[in-house]
Formats: sequence, structure tokens, C-alpha cells
Amino acid sequence: MLLRNLFVRDARVLREARTLAGAGHEVTVVALHAGDLPVREERDGFRIHRAVPAGRLAGPTILGAVTDVPGGATATSGKRSRRPSAAVRVRDLILQRVMTRAALAEPADVYHAHDLNTLTPALRAARSNGARVVYDAHELYTEMSGLGNGERKRWARAERGAIGMADAVIVPSPSRGDALVERYRIAPPAVVMNCPPRAPAPDPAASPLAGLRRDGGLMLVYAGGFIGGRGIENLIAATKMVPGTRLAMLGWGPLEGELRSLADRSGMGERVTFLGAVDPDDVVAVASGADVGLAPYLPVGLNNILAAPNKLYEYLHAGLAVAASDLPDIRRIVDENEVGELFEAADPASIAAAVCRATSSPERLRRLRANAADAAGRFTWEAQAEVLLEVYDKLG
Repeated sequence: MLLRNLFVRDARVLREARTLAGAGHEVTVVALHAGDLPVREERDGFRIHRAVPAGRLAGPTILGAVTDVPGGATATSGKRSRRPSAAVRVRDLILQRVMTRAALAEPADVYHAHDLNTLTPALRAARSNGARVVYDAHELYTEMSGLGNGERKRWARAERGAIGMADAVIVPSPSRGDALVERYRIAPPAVVMNCPPRAPAPDPAASPLAGLRRDGGLMLVYAGGFIGGRGIENLIAATKMVPGTRLAMLGWGPLEGELRSLADRSGMGERVTFLGAVDPDDVVAVASGADVGLAPYLPVGLNNILAAPNKLYEYLHAGLAVAASDLPDIRRIVDENEVGELFEAADPASIAAAVCRATSSPERLRRLRANAADAAGRFTWEAQAEVLLEVYDKLG
């Protein structure tokens, strides 16, 4: 598996690697290296080789951070990237060459490319020994909001030339698969959703969020990356509009300082708590201490519009009511399972109104939470693992 981040919090890659290792495959994840992370590591039956030195290629200079930002591309807020296009292109070329060398050093029967930025190295390595290639398109990469125009065109050319050379394509949602079929006339990709594994219902009282409640007020939670294109700052403004509510922010990312400052400036420092990054295996248990899970995505490009985020499934497994962006795949899950309310992520008043509708009475909130717990049984990693293993079985 090839991955252009540090592989410390990528839940999708972790679950896929565990599943393939558990089915008897020998799995090595080749990722980036920085700081004091171990270069080699064994976990859950698979190996990690952080073979690509990220630090000098992706420091906080003209090249910008590329090591482990959720979503992969940028820390900007949906606006056009201001990163120097020539420097970014040089960085990408260097990373592709180093990633290719790292892949060649790990002879394999299958090279599993996580996202478009590792597909070319996977194809190059596969050509050396007749291996197969799986393209796991976590994102519609060319539609990510932080890419500059030059980057977008460059990655679009790369995807058009390479996607048909992959032996299998995997996507996290039906809508993203449909988009790739329409764009490149490929066979329908396999859909492997980012669902948590089946587990006993978590105990809300054991969550650290339980201790943050005040006088029986509502607890809201956001779990995910603090990056642009999601309207996360509007969650703070919306919480201020709903008396008696508190907001727990579970996550990490380049916008954290800005968000903390916003909370303080708006007088919300006591009602907004930042709990830091949570291990992917612990998100459900921690989130269960809240009442409503928030999933904001701004419609700033097709990648966001067709989002089907991990957090949505995690909230279901945590037994939370959901307040989320009114976007196609999110709307389908929320409406078909009657688990919450929808909002416009750019409008704090819309977010606040959705929270108020979801919690308009104790009975309403209990019903949504019960529906969420019931829906969790239909969205499990065990079901997704079957699809993943079928893809590998067909590779022969």
C-alpha cells in the first residue's frame, strides 16, 4: 500500500490493511516519515515502512504542508491556493520519484495506491514485476478545494492517463464512483465506505465529553480535521445561537489556532472545548458522550458536494442525532434513516436551526438517537470488508 501521509490517523487505510492482513495477505504500508515517528513498525498483522522523508520536502516554507493534513491537499478554506505552483510541482515530482523507489524496494503482487498522488508510483513499481494495481480514490482528487488551477489541471491529466491502467478502482461512496465513470468511461468502481466496525454500544458516561456538560445542557460534537472547505468556524457561531449548548471539537489540523482564537474572541471559550486528535479506534466511544454530531461541508467543489465522511458513520455508531450539510450522499443517509436534520454549512443560523429541530423535544432527540443506533447496524466495516476482499479475489 502506498500512502502520501504519515499514517498516524488514517482510519480507512488502517481498516483496509487490517482486513487484508487478517485474510492472509502480507501487507506493507509505505508512507511518509517525519520527526520521531518510527521508520519501521508492525501493527495489527501488517508492516509500516515510513520510507519517504517528508520533512525537507514539505516543511513550512514555500512548499507548504503535505504530510498528514486530513483530506490531503491543503490547509486553505476553499479559496484558490496561493502556494507557488512551480515549487509545488517540483515537490510533487520529487515525492513521486522517492515514492516509486520506496515501492520498488517492496516487491509485491499488488500495489494499492491510496489516492491519486500515489497512483503513478504504484503503476511504475507494478511494471517492474508484472504486479497488479488497485487505485483507492479516497477523494475526487482533482476537485479538492485547495488545489490551484495549475495543480488541478496537472492532476486531471495524470488521472486521465493512469486510471484506465489500474486493475481495480475503489471509492468510498456511490456518487464519487458515478463521477469517475462519467468522467473517464471506466467500469463502475467498487464502493468501500468508511464505516466503523461493529461493536457493542458505547457507554456515554465513560466518554470524556460527559464531564463537560453543564446543568443538563446539550452537548454537540465535531470529529474530524480542522481544515478548510468545511465551514468549521460556523459551528462556533451556531453554538452561540443555541443557549445552553456546548461544543466539543475532536480533531487536529492547520486551522486549530484560528478556531481557538475565534472561540475566545466570540466569548465562547467556556462553551467550546478542543480535545485534540482521537485515535480512529476511539472516535465512536468518545463521541458517544454528546447528543448531536455535526458534519459541515461547504459546497466548494464536487469533492465536497459528493462527500460521504467518516464522521457521519461514526456518529451513527455513537448513537447520536446528526446535523449535517445538505449534500447528496449525506442527505440520502440522514433522510433514509431518519437520523437528523440538514443545514447550509455557510450559514451559522441554518446550523443552529438544524440543531434546534433535532433537539426540539426530549422525545424527538431520543427517537433520532435510537434511529442512529439502529442504522449503525447497516453501515459496518464488516460489510465493507467483504467488498474489499472480493476486489482482491478477482485480481487472482
